[in-house]
Amino acid sequence: MEKIRITLKDNVAETLLIPLWMRAEESKRNDALFHDEISCKLVNTIDYDFSKFDKDKHSQNGVAIRTAYLDHIVEEYIKRENAPIIILIGCGLDPRVQRIKNNYKAIFYELDLPEVIELRRKILPEAKNEKYLSGSAFSTEWIEFLRKRHPQDNFLFICEGLFMYFEETLVMQCVQNLSHFFPCSNLYFERISTLMCKNSNKQKSVSNTKALFKWGVDDPCTIEKWSSNIKSISTFYYLDKGFKRWGIMGFIMRIIPALRHSFGIWGYYFTPNN
Repeated sequence: MEKIRITLKDNVAETLLIPLWMRAEESKRNDALFHDEISCKLVNTIDYDFSKFDKDKHSQNGVAIRTAYLDHIVEEYIKRENAPIIILIGCGLDPRVQRIKNNYKAIFYELDLPEVIELRRKILPEAKNEKYLSGSAFSTEWIEFLRKRHPQDNFLFICEGLFMYFEETLVMQCVQNLSHFFPCSNLYFERISTLMCKNSNKQKSVSNTKALFKWGVDDPCTIEKWSSNIKSISTFYYLDKGFKRWGIMGFIMRIIPALRHSFGIWGYYFTPNN
C-alpha cells in the first residue's frame, strides 16, 4: 500500500507526529498502559521518518502516562454526566474517541488547524458521535459555535501537547474565554514548568522539529488569577506514576521538586458566572 506523505506547514502541527508514534510504541509493550491499534496503523500508513524519536525514552513514558490519565478522566466524566460533551483541543491524530470504552455515550468535538483536520478526515474519518472543528485554538469562532449549538450544556475540555508552544498571553486569553463562555465546565491541560520551557532544546523529540516551547508555569494558582471563576481541582505529574519505567533517572528527578513537577496535567473547574 502506498504511504501518505505529510507536509505540514505549521511547525507546531508537526509535533502531532511525536505522540502518534509514541502511542504506537507503547501499544507494543507487554506492560502497555493502553492499546492503540489505530495509532499503530497510522504510523504504518504515513511516510515519515519516525526513527528520529526512538531515543527519547523519557518522552515516551510521559506520553504513555498522560494518554492513559486523560483517557481515564474522559471515561469518568462520561460515567457521571447525563449528556457528556467532550472537546479535544489540538486533537492532532489522536484516536482518543476510539480508545474510550464508553465513547458511544458522549458527543465529541475535535479541534485543530485546517491542515490537520484535512489530514485527519483523510486517514481518520469522523464517527457518528464525532464532529471535527477546523481552526485555531486561540480563535473564538469555535467557541461561539459550541455555545450556540449547546446553549445550556456543560463541557469537558482536554488540551494536551499544545499550550507550551505559545506565549502566555495567548494561553491566558484562551482559558479566560473558556471560563467566560462555559461556566460549570471542566478543563484539563498539559503544562510544563518554567525550567523545562527554558530548556526546550534539550527535549530530544521536540528538538527534531522546528517547534519550541514558549510558556511554562509552576504554580496552579497562577491560572486561578486569570479569572475569578477558575478553580484548581487537581494536579497530576508524570513522574509520580510508573516508577519502574523511569529508572534511576526518574528516582533522582522525583526527589527534586523542580524536576518532579516538570511535566503534568492540571485540572480546573469554571464556577458559575456572577
